Amino acid sequence: MTKDKDFLGYDEDFVNKFMEHHGFCVCGNPDELIRQVMNYLEKREHPIKTSDDEILMAYFCDREGYTEHGTSVYSAWTSEKGWGLVEQAKLAEIKEEE
Repeated sequence: MTKDKDFLGYDEDFVNKFMEHHGFCVCGNPDELIRQVMNYLEKREHPIKTSDDEILMAYFCDREGYTEHGTSVYSAWTSEKGWGLVEQAKLAEIKEEE
């Protein structure tokens, strides 16, 4: 599969489904949003810092069920649903043709 200029890292179908599911438009750089969500979920074994971006991501992933937590959203871990999304994203990554 070759890269489409608008979808630089993930299969277009995956991007469209992800964005539509979450109620986001597909303009701009949806791959960057997906990449940031995946990076966040992949590191969910450790407490987060409290930067604005991480706080927003913590609440977004909690709302969507991608993470679970005990006493605080700040020390969440990736849920089964979250790991499933990470696996889907890995399968949808567009590999460079050699």
